[in-house]
Amino acid sequence: MNSSPEDKARRPAVFFDRDGVLNKDIGYLFEAGKLVWIDGAREAVKAVSDFGYFAFVVTNQSSGARGPYEEAHVRALHDWMADELAKIGARIDAFE
Repeated sequence: MNSSPEDKARRPAVFFDRDGVLNKDIGYLFEAGKLVWIDGAREAVKAVSDFGYFAFVVTNQSSGARGPYEEAHVRALHDWMADELAKIGARIDAFE
């Protein structure tokens, strides 16, 4: 049975805070080489994906707008995170 677009839009969602939930909070993180995953975080995202839920990552990092790095650095980090999660079959629908 195929789900309709309406069914897909109504599916449950999980919102993961990035720093301190998915990765260790080290302050102004924008380099993939400095990201340390929280134990079990990737598997949690995979479980959400496996259940067919939307998976969103949210972060309140404001420093991209204030100085030490640019928004492009944050996007590159999020792309890297998505690629790493995809290696285990996990999916992030959006980073905000």
